[in-house]
Amino acid sequence: MKNLMFNSKLSRSGFTLIELVFVIVLIGILTSVASNFIPDNRLLNDVNFLTMKIKQKQRNAIGYSTYHFGNPSYWNYSKNNCIDLDTTNIKKIALNEKKSFKFSSSITVNGDDGNSTVCFDEYGRAFHSGHILHNELDINLSIPGSKQQSKSFSIMPVSGFIVLH
Repeated sequence: MKNLMFNSKLSRSGFTLIELVFVIVLIGILTSVASNFIPDNRLLNDVNFLTMKIKQKQRNAIGYSTYHFGNPSYWNYSKNNCIDLDTTNIKKIALNEKKSFKFSSSITVNGDDGNSTVCFDEYGRAFHSGHILHNELDINLSIPGSKQQSKSFSIMPVSGFIVLH
């Protein structure tokens, strides 16, 4: 009799297959509903990535190093002072990053005359199409097929500062 009671308790202490399937289906439904409320930050991440790369090119042109400030042996005046703001080029740069950032926006440059390259001189001044900027250079990013609106920023004339809109 004692053995029979032990077996009946053991058979009641578990979940049935139907209960497990129900819990898995319920978790799936909650996950799909919750995924609609997660914000899409791809556009903002792309703007931050692109502005960081532009500032990096400007810093390289000036010869400023965050690790070796004032040491001329680390200054780099002549190479890598330009950035091509073509979408495919920026995607290649993003893929070469250590963290494998995926750039997903398309880029349009206001006043683009077929040359989307921005260069900087040793004073940090921005050049576009071989001339120093005298007007703001507006750069617009948008994700194709997305409901979000586009985001834009400008490279200011002469100073090369970046202003987010």
